[in-house]
Amino acid sequence: MEPKTPEDTALYFWQAMQNRNTEAAQKLSIDGSAAKFLDKLKPQSFELGQVDSNGNRATIKTTLTQLNGIETREVLLTTVLFYQNEKWRVSIKQTESSLLPGALRKLFRNLEEIGNTLGDKLGASFNETINEALPVIEEMVQQGVKQLEDSIEATPITQ
Repeated sequence: MEPKTPEDTALYFWQAMQNRNTEAAQKLSIDGSAAKFLDKLKPQSFELGQVDSNGNRATIKTTLTQLNGIETREVLLTTVLFYQNEKWRVSIKQTESSLLPGALRKLFRNLEEIGNTLGDKLGASFNETINEALPVIEEMVQQGVKQLEDSIEATPITQ
């Protein structure tokens, strides 16, 4: 049975990917390799979300669940489809490229967390150092003031 809508095509495509049926997934795509895409994603389950259609192009927000050892992880991407030869087909290349912004967001989030942790540790270390140094600094300032006062000679003012 040939899917009639972009939603049906995406549904059948991701079901084939989930079932590791790269041959069926490849028949529902127009470019790229379903086998390589499957090796990269290894979806355990999927959920299709909002559909945006514009003429012969449609995009569907897609959430994949992957099993990574004993942990599950969600992957957000956009399934991109084109209407060609009176059939909706998944563009594997464009769907795969939708992973990049998510990966970049994750990278920046991780870098931000590292920066915050490092900042917290440096801040705590800096505060400890300042607290230890304050009495020494205060003593040095007092000694400097005393030396300055001692060096000032009292000279009588004559009129």
